[in-house]
Amino acid sequence: MSSSYEEEDFSGEVLDVDQYLDQLPDHENAEVIKEIIRQNQQSMKRRNEAIKFLKQHCLSRKQKIHVYKQELKERNDAIETRDQLIEKKHEKIHAQAEKIKNLEKELHELKSENSDLATKANSTGLQLQIKQLEFQEALKDKLIAQLTAQLTACQEAVYNDRVKIYNAMNKEPESTVEPPEDFIENIHLAAKKGDLKSLEYLIDRFPDAINAISEKPILHIFINVPLYISQLKQDKQKLLNGLQIMAQT
Repeated sequence: MSSSYEEEDFSGEVLDVDQYLDQLPDHENAEVIKEIIRQNQQSMKRRNEAIKFLKQHCLSRKQKIHVYKQELKERNDAIETRDQLIEKKHEKIHAQAEKIKNLEKELHELKSENSDLATKANSTGLQLQIKQLEFQEALKDKLIAQLTAQLTACQEAVYNDRVKIYNAMNKEPESTVEPPEDFIENIHLAAKKGDLKSLEYLIDRFPDAINAISEKPILHIFINVPLYISQLKQDKQKLLNGLQIMAQT
């Protein structure tokens, strides 16, 4: 024929087989050849639908992975923001501790100054001042306890978030599972039958292997079958062997 297989531009469209049937010369196996062409045409349609389904499903998985990565980024940003808030709380607690330390120093000085007066006088004003100082000291202890509890809660929350993100990011993906030896054969068989449920299972189980197969133009041979009829019509066994090789590609 004038154009070879390598020169054909296969767009993946389903060709009209009937336009080739009238061009076939009379032969004792002409009807068998025509039926094989019709069967290949139907198989090609089902495979095109299966490949389209595979690509859509893979695109959906890629979009889900993108959303998951975006969520992880947002959670990391939230953790960084929380770390900044905790750092500010540390600074605030440090300032409060310094203030409390100064108050304790002043209180100690006041107690030293008033110890002699308390033993010598029973003045109501002095007793009230002592009680106020004691109240301030108790209030100081309560404030320290509250700030410490808040800091501990923040640290625990940040630690738990980091553990969850670490586990999520280090979880072994399903795509690392090695496919079985008959994986390619099962894919071709499911595509040929148009078995979408089996294809969906294989997609979810072995996504990386599916992506590799979906990029391979496995349909172009079946589109070009009519172009080989004139060359193979004298040898029926050669035709059958050629079709068997095409189905295994």
